Amino acid sequence: LQSKSTKYIPATILLEAYKLSDKENYLHEILAGSDLFVPAYIEPERNPELNARVEKLKAQQANREYDEMTKNVNFNRIYASKSNETFMPDMKSVQGQLITIANV
Repeated sequence: LQSKSTKYIPATILLEAYKLSDKENYLHEILAGSDLFVPAYIEPERNPELNARVEKLKAQQANREYDEMTKNVNFNRIYASKSNETFMPDMKSVQGQLITIANV
């Protein structure tokens, strides 16, 4: 909450003045009655390519987390690791049972 009329002296100038001075000054005497001036932070504009990459990585991470949560629920995932050769006998068995039920 600095006003525009506030004057400030950079620390480098104070250091130079101290080195050039013949009189021995102490830092606490020089800084007596002074305030700390911190310029307002100006947030740099983000690169649009970086934003796009961050969003893509967030989406990939969300998909990985979702897949991890639902790995034992998804039927396709269970049989994805198995080949059709191991899946087809199961289907033929089910088909045979359905035909038997239909004939009764």
